[in-house]
Amino acid sequence: SIQGGIKEHQLPFLLINLPSRVVLSIHNPLQWQEIENIFSIKNLLEFCIKTLILKRADHILVVASKIKKALEEEKYFKNKKVHYIPFALPINTDLNKKNKNDGYLQLIFPGQFNASRRNFNLLLEILACLPEVDKKINITFLGSISDDSKVYTKLKRFENNNVKITLPSTSFRSQKDYEKIIQ
Repeated sequence: SIQGGIKEHQLPFLLINLPSRVVLSIHNPLQWQEIENIFSIKNLLEFCIKTLILKRADHILVVASKIKKALEEEKYFKNKKVHYIPFALPINTDLNKKNKNDGYLQLIFPGQFNASRRNFNLLLEILACLPEVDKKINITFLGSISDDSKVYTKLKRFENNNVKITLPSTSFRSQKDYEKIIQ
């Protein structure tokens, strides 16, 4: 998995002698198949380096089946074997076990709470319709807060007897707490 920038990881990857088989783990495929609209020498260089890296990889590893399917249809990945392995699998859990039914529909949003990277407009529109609907909803955001957005204020306005909103803490949750909430 090559996570860093050109100098730190991408260029050194091209310079090392690799084994006969290389499996490249890609977390954000869009960064590997498109050149940014803003033309700069750095963007062009990074695009060329990533193209060369892809040529050296025999297999591509992704963390979601939808990403696998999408990559298999993309021209940059046509000749690559794409495999899907999720980040984690539940261990010693009873997936058929039902949680206590408190009457609330549970909506869980993993990842950072960042209004500039996620569009919360649809959620806000749905919440605006809820006073007319007799449905109890518990909305939990699991990630850390990464920006100071007006979205917090807008979300909190919708809290009432039927809607519970748990905003993220300022620090990351422990893996144990995260898994318990997801379960």
